[in-house]
This record gives sequence, structure tokens and C-alpha cells, in this order.
Amino acid sequence: TVSSDLSIERTAFELYVNMVLRVAVYGVRAVVSIYNYRVAVFYVPQNWFYPVLWFLSLPSAPMGSVSVTVWAFACNRVCKRAAAIFNRTLRPVAPPVTAPAPSSSDVAAARPAVGSGSALIG
Repeated sequence: TVSSDLSIERTAFELYVNMVLRVAVYGVRAVVSIYNYRVAVFYVPQNWFYPVLWFLSLPSAPMGSVSVTVWAFACNRVCKRAAAIFNRTLRPVAPPVTAPAPSSSDVAAARPAVGSGSALIG
């Protein structure tokens, strides 16, 4: 049918756009990291974070600095967390669906009458 064909085309288009955007975003990040392989984003004072200074300078930025790769990773984490918080706060929360309480006439109609023979005799 026409609606199922349109649905398939829409899904294919969404997958294509999603793939192109991912390649663009991660590709740009990879190119920037490779191009600025040995460049420091900023320097950290020597008495700060001394045990992890070598980690902050990975893969090969000068010791005591934060490399582009580590900075991109940190920015990515912060952006993902901020987007999650933003989505969580703006998403409308539907009130819980509860069944209406049965009225007394509904309860009485559901009980078998006394002496009607519907009770089990054991």
C-alpha cells in the first residue's frame, strides 16, 4: 500500500540522515584530533592533578597540558549529560492512569446471591 511504502521511504531517509550526521560530527572530531595531535588546549599548574598529568596530555601533548583528544572527550561527556538533563526536564510527564473505584452497586452485582445455588457445596 501507499502508506507502507511511504513509511519505508521515511525510515530509510531518517537512517541516511542520521548516518550522514554521525559521520560528519565524528569525522570532524577525528580530523581536529589528528591535525592538532601535539597541541595543548591549555596548561594545568604542576601542583594540580599531578598523578594524572600524563593522562591529560594523551596522546602526545606536552606534559602538564590538556590535549585536544582529552578535551574533546570531556566536552562530549558534558554535552551528552546536559542534553539528557534538558530532555528529562522538558519531557511532559503523563499522570498515572488509574482505574475508577467500583461503586457499591457494581460490588453488589458481582457478589452471588445467598441461597442461589452458585456456592460450592463440599
